[in-house]
Amino acid sequence: MYIQRRQFGKFVTKLLESKKKEEVEKLEHDNDWKLWVMYTRLCPEKSFPDWKKEVLVQPTRKHGGSDTDLNDEGIQNIIDGLFTKE
Repeated sequence: MYIQRRQFGKFVTKLLESKKKEEVEKLEHDNDWKLWVMYTRLCPEKSFPDWKKEVLVQPTRKHGGSDTDLNDEGIQNIIDGLFTKE
């Protein structure tokens, strides 16, 4: 259809957009699954949707440094900050 109308570029564009959309949906599903696993291990008192909103809104960097100065201690501080109840 596209080739007969000499619109091959449009066909390729739609194909690439469709592929990208599929990849984004798969990544979102994977991220939700990872969050669910974290949620079940932490057993917070909040519902999953409320907990998910809170986790995704909070800044993950409480140590105030940059990526270039991370060492083992800095990484451990970030992990401790994510998994401690406040």
